[in-house]
Amino acid sequence: NSDVIGIGLMRGKIYTDYGIDFKEDQIINAYISIINQLQNHNCKWQLFCNGLESDHLLGTKILHRMGLAINETTLAVPPQSSEDLVNLIAGYKGVIAARLHANIISTSLGIPSVGLVWNDKLKLFGQLIGVPNRYISKDKFVDGEYVFSQLEEALKHGYDADIINELKRRSLLKMEQVIHG
Repeated sequence: NSDVIGIGLMRGKIYTDYGIDFKEDQIINAYISIINQLQNHNCKWQLFCNGLESDHLLGTKILHRMGLAINETTLAVPPQSSEDLVNLIAGYKGVIAARLHANIISTSLGIPSVGLVWNDKLKLFGQLIGVPNRYISKDKFVDGEYVFSQLEEALKHGYDADIINELKRRSLLKMEQVIHG
């Protein structure tokens, strides 16, 4: 029943650490563009991280640059456990996230998500779940209007339940095989 969009953060040097020319300042500007679009459409939002201090730090830099208060409304307290992260994401209407685990959790909870791609794992996950267009490269990540349009599509259409249920079934089967040999 939430009306808040969760915006999942990444560290400021993630692209350059992977040899991609996309610096922290560009990442911050891209996030600001997304936040501005959400605000232009009267959407509530909250920045969050998966628990990494470097990701959380980027959130403080974004809010500082925007001249916004840094509090629990604008930036979630970093989760201390996997359970905390699941509960945090479960409180969102939709998610725009750069971390694979945030997108996996969103998908498994049926919360529409848009992925900000910085490596092939995110792109492959989008293909696996049948929504590759929602997994956005840096070229589109900088366009807040485009990201927002993908979020609107995600909120409108959700996921293909057959694809998600089949993936859950296969995951459970694999876990049973590992546990029972």
